[in-house]
Amino acid sequence: MIIGNHQKRRNTRKNIRKGLKESIKNMRKLNKAVIFDLDGTLADSFDAHVYSFFLALKSLKIRVKLKDLKKFIGKLFGKKAIEISEEICKRYELEISPSKFLEIKRKFFRRSIEKVKKFKCAKNVLIRFKKNKYAIFVVSNSIERDIGLILRKVGIRRYIDKIYSTSRKDKTEIIEKISKRFEKIVAIDDYAENLKEFKKYGILVFGVRTGRSKKKDFENYGIKSFKDLCQLASYLKNIF
Repeated sequence: MIIGNHQKRRNTRKNIRKGLKESIKNMRKLNKAVIFDLDGTLADSFDAHVYSFFLALKSLKIRVKLKDLKKFIGKLFGKKAIEISEEICKRYELEISPSKFLEIKRKFFRRSIEKVKKFKCAKNVLIRFKKNKYAIFVVSNSIERDIGLILRKVGIRRYIDKIYSTSRKDKTEIIEKISKRFEKIVAIDDYAENLKEFKKYGILVFGVRTGRSKKKDFENYGIKSFKDLCQLASYLKNIF
């Protein structure tokens, strides 16, 4: 039984490596790319992140109400995880460093993954870009392991060619790398400030109002936005 499970895990890892190699091979043939944000754009992971922070505080014997923590983090969501961790450490006067607290939080994220919710039409949008020969990237503040967990939870990992984490790598560096490789690039995000950065590189941007930014926030930067991914999918159907 143990041998059988071990072999099954080996085969799974082998299939993942094979799939990634095939994806990279196909990606090199393409000259168009789309860059998606993850949290608030392709998936609703807010509750999962809040709950993992809650469990981390609980493990340190800090008494806090989940609804109060949710309200506090809601004002910070969209910032880097380490920045959120810094604010939580200040608020609850933790005697450990923000980086150490973040390590604890990440250990609890797998336990919180069931709280991740999928956005309707995410798969439709991804398939639309795939059919039109776009390489698909996800760029997120989360670490790569957590990005993978979220994408698999909502059933869309297979459509993503490559994931990038800005937890350790500068976002500008990632944008420049993709810009040099592809002729036509589209970026989709729920946060207007992020899309403003993409516009500096001449990238076509679209906003989705499923996260932090409202219609007016996008309009302030001259960005076309959509109520949700379903509305975006309908728009893409008309232009592709």
